[in-house]
Amino acid sequence: MVIRLYKLIVLIIFLSLPILTIATPSAVVEAVQAKAAFQREDKEQLLVPGIKLYTGDIITTGSNARVVIRFLIRVSSE
Repeated sequence: MVIRLYKLIVLIIFLSLPILTIATPSAVVEAVQAKAAFQREDKEQLLVPGIKLYTGDIITTGSNARVVIRFLIRVSSE
């Protein structure tokens, strides 16, 4: 019984790991000039200031477009 519970806990933690990494943004869009979009999970959306970007997002821009992105750098206390 104890071994089954242990395995269940380990499985839940393992399955939640990808969710934890996706839930933390990697960057924030600060400015957009001209047409720009981003693709997340096969859905394309317009890129506007304030949008949070995550690992795996794909950014596309039109010709002469500019996007200012602020990357969120995490510094370890160790």
